Amino acid sequence: MRRIVQLAAFAAVLGSASAAAQDFFGSLDPTAQKPGVQSSVSWRMYPDADLKGLDEDIGLAKSSVRVNAMLWKDGKDSLSLSTSVGLLGIDSAALSPSGGRPYPLKLWNVVMGLGIQQDVGKGCTAGGNVSVSSSSDEPFGTLDETGFSISLSLRIPQGDSAWLVFLYYGSSGGELSRIPFPSVGFFWKPCEEFQALLGMPFFMIHYRPWKMLMFHASYFPLTQVRAGVMCFLLVVLLHAGVSWTNEGFYLAGRDRRSDQLLYYQKEITAGATVHFGRGASAAFTAGYAFDREFREGRAWWGSYDRAPVRNGWFVAVEGSFRFN
Repeated sequence: MRRIVQLAAFAAVLGSASAAAQDFFGSLDPTAQKPGVQSSVSWRMYPDADLKGLDEDIGLAKSSVRVNAMLWKDGKDSLSLSTSVGLLGIDSAALSPSGGRPYPLKLWNVVMGLGIQQDVGKGCTAGGNVSVSSSSDEPFGTLDETGFSISLSLRIPQGDSAWLVFLYYGSSGGELSRIPFPSVGFFWKPCEEFQALLGMPFFMIHYRPWKMLMFHASYFPLTQVRAGVMCFLLVVLLHAGVSWTNEGFYLAGRDRRSDQLLYYQKEITAGATVHFGRGASAAFTAGYAFDREFREGRAWWGSYDRAPVRNGWFVAVEGSFRFN
């Protein structure tokens, strides 16, 4: 996995947030994890919108494929493989924020990772993840567009709850790239209806006061914020939420090796997910994206060129499948 924050990131389409939250909190209990393959395919489209300050429009389309497979499991010990391919398509004749080049037509985000968990005695579980990734218009073109990450974790149980210690380092991947990131958190599970991961400096909460209603919220540095509510009606899940997210890409041939083309946006969404049984579901979402902008630079606090994008509506669909 690219970084610790992505261990807990909810799926981009909030219709799959319930499954994502359950999968993540389930990963905090090694005995609850089940062998199998979880996959998803998503697509979302943003109609053309003005680039503020420029006499140009920009249209965006996102698609992704994700596959997570438990290759082997024996008690608390396990070996897993994860891979994802994301594509941000851009349709614009404008120049990028620095004005030095046209926007790439396609920006890829490819990640391949291997994870292991090992029972180390006294109920404690150690884990490790290594991954290779490339977020670029020319993925894996050179070493400058190729990154790696490694994360280590230790789970120390406290009844149904647990202390969690993390260490992450990645050479690419947004605002925490090339910054060693140690952290500690407490997974709190006072009852089946409430679960929370409280850490420095992140949190994730999953609260289900009634069988048909669930709330969730999360924050991870520096600009990954999500909150939502879901209502279960037989095989249909209604959902609504808000989020603030970002993506970073290393463009081939850039002048500064550390520079990225960054995309930030906030959004409000609502939709429905239909469950078909046997691990299959389809999510349909509509939303309003605002505070959108492209930047070029090192990170959010160091980006030096901006291209704000006018607010606008979007639609999204996602299909999820699980094979045991």
